Amino acid sequence: MRVHLWLLFFFVIVFPFMYAKTVNAYWKPTYDVVIDVGHGGVDGGTTIKGILEKEINLQFGLELYKELKADSYHVAITRIHDYALSDDYIGRKTSRHQKDLLQRTMIVNSLKPKIFLSLHVNWAKNNRAHGPVVIYQKSDKSLFLAEVIQNHLNRYYQTERNPIKGKNYYLMNHTETASVIVELGFLSNWNDRVMLLDEQKRKEIVNTISSALEEYFTLILIDEVE
Repeated sequence: MRVHLWLLFFFVIVFPFMYAKTVNAYWKPTYDVVIDVGHGGVDGGTTIKGILEKEINLQFGLELYKELKADSYHVAITRIHDYALSDDYIGRKTSRHQKDLLQRTMIVNSLKPKIFLSLHVNWAKNNRAHGPVVIYQKSDKSLFLAEVIQNHLNRYYQTERNPIKGKNYYLMNHTETASVIVELGFLSNWNDRVMLLDEQKRKEIVNTISSALEEYFTLILIDEVE
């Protein structure tokens, strides 16, 4: 009887616990989205009248992270405070900028998300330049993702921009997932600047990006089923 009770205890209590530990050790969940928050720390990005790009990127990144989590996406974010990712880099001696890029690349290639979305803010000498710009890498999925996001943002901003193919973007050239850079607007343009700094507008823009990602995932899933 004692043997039977011990076997019962093993298969009901011990074995499931051992199995769960084994599964957790070897199985890693797939990330849907990695949000890359551009710049940070000593790297302020573009700036105008004391307004720093890095701060706008972080506000949008945290808001998007919060919304995607609420929508049950498995999402990660490269930074949640104002610090330089290059500070965490351990490797060969190189420039601070290169360390930053290597660190971000390591994050996305380790997590292997379905989407890598890097948030930035634009600037131009011509202060009439305005609106969102989505930059994609040389891949069909990246182009498709860029088109979906650009279309959604165009409707919100009332612009007619097309996605731009990236060239010398290290991050995009060293990741295999669908990768895009989303330039949220031009800090050099007064109207864009007002929108980017307005809390309600920020929520609306984030909601627009979230809706675009939902459409992308839905269309990709339909395409895979067919």
